[in-house]
Amino acid sequence: MRLTDEWKNTKFGFLGESRGGTSAMIVLRPFIEAIVRDYIGVPAGAKVNFDASVGLYPACVDRSSMEGFKKVPVLIVSGGADAAAPPEVCERQVAWMNKRGGNATFKVLPDEYHDWDAPTKAVMTDYVSSGKCENMFQGDKIVLLQTQKGFPTTPDGIKAMNAECRTRGYMMGHRGNPQTGYDVWLEFFKQKLLP
Repeated sequence: MRLTDEWKNTKFGFLGESRGGTSAMIVLRPFIEAIVRDYIGVPAGAKVNFDASVGLYPACVDRSSMEGFKKVPVLIVSGGADAAAPPEVCERQVAWMNKRGGNATFKVLPDEYHDWDAPTKAVMTDYVSSGKCENMFQGDKIVLLQTQKGFPTTPDGIKAMNAECRTRGYMMGHRGNPQTGYDVWLEFFKQKLLP
């Protein structure tokens, strides 16, 4: 859209929830920009970055010893009672990003579960959670940070790591207000995207 005259001066934001919230961080990795530039043939000097990004209750578990982040402002918002995407894991992720060139801010909504802004009230699920799968890609292995156990960076290695760290069941949904957190991310986008 930025390559068209109609949109070239517009500011763009990215908002994702859960694994989409993880994407809010992934789009800030420089290699993603390189892939986009190569794939669609973006002219040199043309801007392709988002101007701001928000991740709501993201999985903050994947890191690489070789990664860096763009200075694009990103807000990561966690629920204080989220077992699927624990806030302490996202707090570590935000610090990791900022030490590697990022511009991340972290916010916790006290007592909120995963998917706090869902149209459904909070319930216990039997869904798979990767909340205990904090890991680090290091060359040809992936290390599960909780145990320091290494796995090969192959589909079978990642499958074995997930079998070891994933759990089942967590609370998700709103606790009475399906618009919880709207004010937080809307204010962030207003500050970063509006003139």
